[in-house]
Amino acid sequence: MPFAVYKHITRDFEGRQLKSTKSVLIMLNKSKVFPRGTVLLQLDRNGHGYRVQFIIVDNCEVPLLSLVTSEQLRLVKIIDSDAITSTHSPRSQVDVTADNKPIEKENPS
Repeated sequence: MPFAVYKHITRDFEGRQLKSTKSVLIMLNKSKVFPRGTVLLQLDRNGHGYRVQFIIVDNCEVPLLSLVTSEQLRLVKIIDSDAITSTHSPRSQVDVTADNKPIEKENPS
């Protein structure tokens, strides 16, 4: 997620709520991006609450979600031969974010 977007939605203009990370992102052109940190944010989708971890970076235009997170939030559906032969796609059973940490589904109160 771009730091500018993070600042806008959290009002944390100096990044004090960010957790440090040793992750290094490798771009398609092989350049390296060193994130400012990570943050766990609440997302609401179709009446369900989710806590999703975002990596905060300076050089990014828009927030990105991983394929697995997008599947879990039901933003996309992967249709392939594995999905046709089984009830659930193997990928949709894995609950991880960019740092391989679980997405926490909130129980409605």
